[in-house]
Amino acid sequence: MEIGRFAVFTADKNVETSILMISMVENVKDIGGSGYVVSKDQAVLEQYFSE
Repeated sequence: MEIGRFAVFTADKNVETSILMISMVENVKDIGGSGYVVSKDQAVLEQYFSE
């Protein structure tokens, strides 16, 4: 079994609107690995960064 992980966070404490997003999907060996997880989070991040 392969686990796909993705994490994004704001490291700069001076940023007005920070973000912390961590995702994990089990059993991604034949469906793209961590890239599968990133594709699932893409819409959320695009919305966040467009504001």
